[in-house]
Amino acid sequence: MHCLQKAYDLQRQDAEVRHRWCELVVKHRFSQAYIDVEHFLIHDQAMGVYLYGELMLQEDARQQALARHCLEMVQEEMDQSVRRVVEEMNTAHSILCLLCVEKGPFSAAPSGCVCQGWNLGMRSSNKPGRKARERVIAHF
Repeated sequence: MHCLQKAYDLQRQDAEVRHRWCELVVKHRFSQAYIDVEHFLIHDQAMGVYLYGELMLQEDARQQALARHCLEMVQEEMDQSVRRVVEEMNTAHSILCLLCVEKGPFSAAPSGCVCQGWNLGMRSSNKPGRKARERVIAHF
């Protein structure tokens, strides 16, 4: 990841490339580049919504803390509807942890649960697949 970062000078690329880089950083838990994720969430707020979802749905406390920290830093500047979506994702993460993740893969989500599609996208490692995360994010 470090070689990729240096070879392509990813911090100086356009927003779409930096967004994909941040997704890779989150996916691979490349903590040395969390500063890039923070910078993206602060300076590219419109594209950052999905990245907040990625951070909140990971089972990594540092990533979740990073998302909360960035939200606290920019929430006054954010568009109201965008802020509401991100705040709901934060709430949804708590619901996911309490209602669904503990049940294990392929179990039925409780009635009324925000993540009805969550378990359908689970892989054998009990981590959500991209499509499952997209369904949760799309709910909002």
